[in-house]
Amino acid sequence: MVLLREDGTGLTLGEVGKVDDGFDEAPLISNFNGKRSVVLDVYWAGNQNLIALVDEVKKYLSKAQARMPPGIELGYFGDDSETVKARLTTLSSSATFGFIFVIIVLSLFLRPVLAFWVSLGIPVAFSGSFVILYLWGVTLNLTTLFAFILVLGIVVDEAIVTGGNVFRHMQSGDTPLNSAIQGTLEVAVPVTFGVLTTIVAFTPSRV
Repeated sequence: MVLLREDGTGLTLGEVGKVDDGFDEAPLISNFNGKRSVVLDVYWAGNQNLIALVDEVKKYLSKAQARMPPGIELGYFGDDSETVKARLTTLSSSATFGFIFVIIVLSLFLRPVLAFWVSLGIPVAFSGSFVILYLWGVTLNLTTLFAFILVLGIVVDEAIVTGGNVFRHMQSGDTPLNSAIQGTLEVAVPVTFGVLTTIVAFTPSRV
């Protein structure tokens, strides 16, 4: 049934076209590395680990190749796990560089101890995010890894703003504990809204 009219009658597919209920005889030729081939797609579903799944497929291909007759070769292409690994490498290297860079730069202008605690906010923030993602059942994929890379710069920026305000209170003669509390509370609202505006900008909406 293609269309149901107001009077209750219907328009069938056979009335608008020719229906051939059978097999498609159109030839499908697949080549891989210049040779005739058979393509088999392997997908991951649910919360499966893409990298672990690809590793298992590669192990199977390596073992199955030994059972193949002469002239039959097994190979693979379109490995999506390479993209995930690249994102993970970018995230880990950026986080490490950001942690070291913040310590070095802030140590030149602030106290080294304060610079260390400001830099410590980077792994603490990411650790908390991993816990929340686990509780919500969200996996590390291309989308979440992109979000982590994007937010990394925001975390470093907000940590510098907060640390600088805390150091300002310490220079005025306030105690370290009170400086940390008051300095953080003074910039808590703009820092929070700075993060929220970024979240809103990347929040998907229904059109």
